[in-house]
Amino acid sequence: MPYCGLDRAGEIGWGSHRCLFYRFPAQLAQVTAAYVHAGLQARELCVWVTTAPVTPASAQEALARLGCDAARYVRSGQLQLVPHEAWYLENGRFDKARMLAKWEVPMRRAESEGYAGLRITGDPAWLNSEEERRAFMEYERDATDLLARSRVVALCTYAASRCSPTDMFDIMAAHPSALVPSAAGWKTVTTGV
Repeated sequence: MPYCGLDRAGEIGWGSHRCLFYRFPAQLAQVTAAYVHAGLQARELCVWVTTAPVTPASAQEALARLGCDAARYVRSGQLQLVPHEAWYLENGRFDKARMLAKWEVPMRRAESEGYAGLRITGDPAWLNSEEERRAFMEYERDATDLLARSRVVALCTYAASRCSPTDMFDIMAAHPSALVPSAAGWKTVTTGV
């Protein structure tokens, strides 16, 4: 079973789709780097979709602080660091069906190239309108169904400062579990999806 990479969060089952609320940008880079680093060490294909303030270059720096040679993993193809514009948007627009279909490519690649599985992470801080947010939450709910049947682990990060209580409820309703900070590290909370 894959290791999450975060203190006290433990192992995560294949097919898991978790959300995490971070407090500040440095925490986003630190937490996501630990999550991705654990996947690289376990020989998983890793896709990190970056959103400002994290860039592909700063993601590599965050991984380097963990002793990870990210450039080597990028060169080998085991790690993809992709800006959100190139991953989530086409002609500046988000399309749920296109996005769900797009995940099939790395899922098939992970299997065909003998990786242990696929580890993905992204942050929708780029959402600007209520319409985009609603469409993205529909995508998150559908992604839960897609990923549950796959050898994939996914972590979706959200800036707590940008989320209203209603947003947090919607986000947690779209993910079967959430990672929340505690005095002893990160804890997994089942959301009931």
